[in-house]
Amino acid sequence: MEIFDRVITGVSYYPEHWGRENWKTDIENIVDMGMSVVRLAELSWGVMESEDGKFNFDWLEDFIDTAGKKGLKIVLGTPSEATTVWLRAAYPEIVRVDEAGIRHGGRGMHCHTSPVFRFYTGRITAEMANRFGGNPHVIGWQIDNEFRAVDCYCSACRHAFQVWLKNKYETIEKLNNAWGTWFWSQHYNSFEEVELPALKEVTISTSQILDYKRFVSWSTVDFQSRQIEIIRRAAPHQFISHNSLGLYPNLNMYDLARDLDIMAWDAYPHVDEDFVNMAKTHDLIRAAKHGNFWMLEQKNGYFNGSDYNLAITPGLVRAWGMFDISRGANGVLFYRYRANRWGQEQNPNGILRHDGSKRRAYFEIQQMNRELAPLSEKLGKTTVEAAVALIHNYDDIWSAQAKKQYTNFDCHKLEDDFYRVLLSLGITPDLIHPEDDLSPYKIVIAPNLFLLSQKTADNMKRFVESGGAAVFHIRCGQKDTGNVMVDIPWPGLVRELLGVTVDEFEAFPDHMGNSATYKGKTYPIRWWADVLNPDTAQAEALYAEKFYRGKPAVTARHVGKGRAVYFGVAGCRELIGDYLGDLFRDYGIKTIRTPDKVYITTRKNREVSYTFIINLGTETKEIDPCITGTDLITGKKIGMTVQVAPLETLIIEHQ
Repeated sequence: MEIFDRVITGVSYYPEHWGRENWKTDIENIVDMGMSVVRLAELSWGVMESEDGKFNFDWLEDFIDTAGKKGLKIVLGTPSEATTVWLRAAYPEIVRVDEAGIRHGGRGMHCHTSPVFRFYTGRITAEMANRFGGNPHVIGWQIDNEFRAVDCYCSACRHAFQVWLKNKYETIEKLNNAWGTWFWSQHYNSFEEVELPALKEVTISTSQILDYKRFVSWSTVDFQSRQIEIIRRAAPHQFISHNSLGLYPNLNMYDLARDLDIMAWDAYPHVDEDFVNMAKTHDLIRAAKHGNFWMLEQKNGYFNGSDYNLAITPGLVRAWGMFDISRGANGVLFYRYRANRWGQEQNPNGILRHDGSKRRAYFEIQQMNRELAPLSEKLGKTTVEAAVALIHNYDDIWSAQAKKQYTNFDCHKLEDDFYRVLLSLGITPDLIHPEDDLSPYKIVIAPNLFLLSQKTADNMKRFVESGGAAVFHIRCGQKDTGNVMVDIPWPGLVRELLGVTVDEFEAFPDHMGNSATYKGKTYPIRWWADVLNPDTAQAEALYAEKFYRGKPAVTARHVGKGRAVYFGVAGCRELIGDYLGDLFRDYGIKTIRTPDKVYITTRKNREVSYTFIINLGTETKEIDPCITGTDLITGKKIGMTVQVAPLETLIIEHQ
């Protein structure tokens, strides 16, 4: 679709909030800022269907036509997150039941398996699609709004879970074997006996919890798929997306992205954070479909709910927008046009204040769009360059939620350590699924593969044999995909590939640790130590203390054309940085020492590269990007070393 081949901006707008008397001025302001897309209706079910079966889209069509005449394009949201009062009153079963058996509402807390909920959400989606599927101003759709993986424990979910298990395991004997139900007398005679892991249960298997979390994620994706099917029939030429919560751990983003035309997410960073999680989410959402994405909500003001709220530093809204684009966003839609006066979102997160006056954000977005105007098509036809991938594994996250054994075995902490090191080296990684095609990458890092499938093990082996370097981490391969400890030596299915056996391990308390030596330098180890016995692997780093002093802490084995590394320690970011720096040099990957809050990313195609250097900090920083070229914003020639002012963005064009 042509709109995906350029960089555009837009805004969320609610015509039903402000009245027709404001539409003309508001549309003129949106155009004046240089925006081209308006997002509508994702929370407007009660206005579109005020009574059961009584639909009114005339107001929405009037606004769409008015905006369209000014050149604006429209993205419509299906309104299933915000159900109507009459629907909940008539059918209370559409609201989630919690694990204690109590109907427990809250934003988005609907039962995604409820036949009633699916009927009514399907009907309003079909009515909207039939009305606007041929509208020339409507270019796309957003399904629902910020999906949560709703852990409902109602009878409909119990039945759906049983059906899901039967489709997965086929026979109850296979389920019993996979879950190890002989433990604590949990044997099942039929799928109908299997319960949800609710509070009323006496014994709950960790394998049962993992499968339930998979089911909850699946049911959310399946709910989305039903709406996608309806829209595709009526609006085959309009794109479909969803504004995800990004790093939200309970919903598999790779599955969610599968049926969408383009992936998207919503960003609400704190002013005083380091923006690492924002960068990581960009890298996850981009890799979910291995292509450019959109921001369907980018914060521009205060939080609607938070422990604290800091004023937005002048220039930060523009910098956030540029940051989005630098990591692969081709569309940046700001939330929201005008600050809301009602209900749960009364804080001033609007480009305009409550009284309709323009905030500083208005002029920053206008400036950004002027700067991007001559670059829109150039940048839109590029993608982010990534030679390194980081495996992001939902099974490990959910396994840890089912049973947390040690404080320092934390999936998020382990991944974060590697990710922050990559940023410090100027590396922009893709966050990928374990079974993705690995051939585009030179190095793949797996911080979390506690649960390891044969398919993933084979995938990693092929990658290494073909010339890649794979870095495995602590506890790798100790469980199968059923959340059951394996009965073969650790690291399980990749032991032969790695050429090493894990003999023992230590999970350290805060007051203890160890150290390791690598190339004559000693590094403190704060969280974890796997004691390794190399079989065919070479020791790369050695422990320096305790009874296993002199044993390998890191090993490497050359396999085929590549290298398999076992990184047996955690809580030692300094060692990760030095070791990966050497590994990257071996594989011809350029590293750039990058200060905190400075982000460097390259978007490229076959003809040209655009390197973004963005300083999201409050102090001027010096960086050597190892390139020469022209900054497309200022027109200045860039030498080997550049000074980047606070909240400044450089876009350097080079070959």
